[in-house]
Amino acid sequence: MYTEKQLETEEGILRALATLEQDEGVRVECDYDGKKCYVFITKPSSSFVLSVYERSSDDTPGARVETSEFTTYEELSKAMRRLLRGKFRAFRY
Repeated sequence: MYTEKQLETEEGILRALATLEQDEGVRVECDYDGKKCYVFITKPSSSFVLSVYERSSDDTPGARVETSEFTTYEELSKAMRRLLRGKFRAFRY
């Protein structure tokens, strides 16, 4: 069954990422490079994948802006702290 849990704080997001399983992910709605975007973070193997998509006019993911792979939680954590500087909404799924 698919469920989502809202993550209220930056620390809550980072805690969720630290314990991410292969069948889970985190979705963040935030501004990136002056655009409203969706950020998806997954852990398909031992590394983390962060994908940024523009948010389209119908509030669905649009064009991919960037995809990055991080081999450690520390690297991912640094990247996430830069993304979470402004307002955001985040969910673990």
